[in-house]
Amino acid sequence: MASSGKDRRLCLWSIDPEAENENNQSALKMALDSAHKRIVWSLSFCQDSGEGSSILISGSRDMTAKVWRVSQDVKSVENLNSIKFTESVTALSFSYPSDFGVGIFAVGLESGSLKIIKLAEDYSSHEIALDIENGHVATVKKLAWRPMDGGELTLASCGLDHAVKIFSITL
Repeated sequence: MASSGKDRRLCLWSIDPEAENENNQSALKMALDSAHKRIVWSLSFCQDSGEGSSILISGSRDMTAKVWRVSQDVKSVENLNSIKFTESVTALSFSYPSDFGVGIFAVGLESGSLKIIKLAEDYSSHEIALDIENGHVATVKKLAWRPMDGGELTLASCGLDHAVKIFSITL
């Protein structure tokens, strides 16, 4: 589990649902100070990185989305990629694993724009696979993918414009 906030830190937690005291079911495993220069608005884990490690993306008011590799033992975190935008990143969501690989994620921006990013297999480089400029007329707050149906991805988004939108995406 991961958390973030105004302090710009990324915190990684372990969960023990069998702990006797429900107040002790989680434990901080690692904190990465100053992961971003401004508040971290959104986090999303890749469903399955297939490497024994986990891939996490973080989005911030500092106008970046960062791709992190979290070791299996949650003792180290490596920044694999920093993607710059022209405005605050307010929402992120990795897609489900598919024929496209695990490196597809959606980015919601402060203006309401949406971008679909495709990462290289080693996560070190990226391309903007799709740019949806008129996604919302206000800040994007949440993004969620539906599991793949055939060759099509489905993305749901909601924003401060009080709209929920569904996009069918073919890459």
